[in-house]
This record gives sequence, structure tokens and C-alpha cells, in this order.
Amino acid sequence: MSKTTRKIPFTKLGSKTVAELSKLGCRPWSVSRKGTLMLFPGEWYNQIPKGYLVTDISYKSEIFIPGKTDDDVRFGMLPYGLLVPKKVAK
Repeated sequence: MSKTTRKIPFTKLGSKTVAELSKLGCRPWSVSRKGTLMLFPGEWYNQIPKGYLVTDISYKSEIFIPGKTDDDVRFGMLPYGLLVPKKVAK
């Protein structure tokens, strides 16, 4: 993805599969009994809506608060994203 990021449909991300999220730029962190954790690209930070529920790499969920929620980017990814349940993962 380029520096000019397209508008991300956060309200619809919860219904996307791992493959669909990958096409948007998300990357898998790990798979657990709960599902697949897909990390958000770092360039999405300024688009994540205040109050959006994210799951971090320790599988802890938290409410996203711009400027307060961690904006650390490693290998292009934020340390949190969306947990895709096993039943939706494919």
C-alpha cells in the first residue's frame, strides 16, 4: 500500500476472512484456539475509529484511543489488530 491510504471500512472488517484482510494489508500474527490474529498496517493508525475494539499480540482486547493507544510499528505492522474467529478464518 502506498502512503496515500484508501479509506478503510472498519465497520465491515469483522465479517472479513483472513484472505480478505490480507488483501487489505493486514498480516497474520498467530493462530490460537480463538482464531487468527490479523495485525493492522502501521499506516492505518490515523484511520482507526476512536472506541474501536482491537486485540493486541498478547490476545488482550482494548478500546482504541487515538494518541493513547500504542502507535509502535514493527515490520510495517501495529502491535494489534482484529481477531478472526476460526469459523470465519478461511
